[in-house]
Amino acid sequence: TGKEYDRNDLVIDQVYDLPGTKPAAAASKGGKANPPSKSSKKTAPAVVEVDVEQLAKDTLVAILADAGGSLAKSKISMKVLTKLMSDPNRENVRNLVFTDEFLALEDGWSYNKAKATVTIAG
Repeated sequence: TGKEYDRNDLVIDQVYDLPGTKPAAAASKGGKANPPSKSSKKTAPAVVEVDVEQLAKDTLVAILADAGGSLAKSKISMKVLTKLMSDPNRENVRNLVFTDEFLALEDGWSYNKAKATVTIAG
């Protein structure tokens, strides 16, 4: 094209931090860890203690009510995930609700283990 350009090649001399690594890891290797910038500091959300068993009971009864009163056990897991979309305890609730021991409590519902169905009491 008849044009000339000055080329500046970037050469990395030292890596201070990689995404997904802790700054303390660099300090343990003899280097100094860089403190996080002001813009990256976030306050942790307040941790609220929740009775997972009670949350599971309430969630199961609500799911059964939404489903018309009865639901196959195999469909409960996905319903819990969608019902508790933003709840940090959703995995704990999902794992608890899916167990036969929990379903056998029949606290507001009845569980037919042979047919693998859960029906709202009432």
